[in-house]
Amino acid sequence: MAGQRAAIASTRATRRLVLRCRRIGRALILAGHALGSPGLTEAGESAHAALASRAPQQWDTEGPAICHGTSGVMQSTASSSQAATADLAASATIAAYDPRHAFAFQHPQAGTRSDDPGLLTGAAGIALALADHARLACPVIPTRWDALLLLS
Repeated sequence: MAGQRAAIASTRATRRLVLRCRRIGRALILAGHALGSPGLTEAGESAHAALASRAPQQWDTEGPAICHGTSGVMQSTASSSQAATADLAASATIAAYDPRHAFAFQHPQAGTRSDDPGLLTGAAGIALALADHARLACPVIPTRWDALLLLS
């Protein structure tokens, strides 16, 4: 009984942690598949399902970027059973588009907004995630671009 309570507490703690960082959910799913651990897979899927039950404005994301933003939610949920969440995240990311800015998307940080061309917090990562979501990326490649983020 004590072991069961510890496992339940551990699962709850994992879910809280995963909600803070969407990529952890995807990493748990992949680890669960690789290790044959249904518990890990379930924890990741559960975290993604928790995102699906809330509106994008309640996701605790920071702007449209891959790192802590809506395109990160989009990319991390796209390959799970939460395709609807990925679609919501894509809509939220597209809503942040503003052609008046140098790179069309701005990154919020410490109360300011900046134009960033980069992968994690800028337009390059957002563009890759949107292209992937729209299935515009080349279908025949040896390794997916998001492998470097441990998402594929």
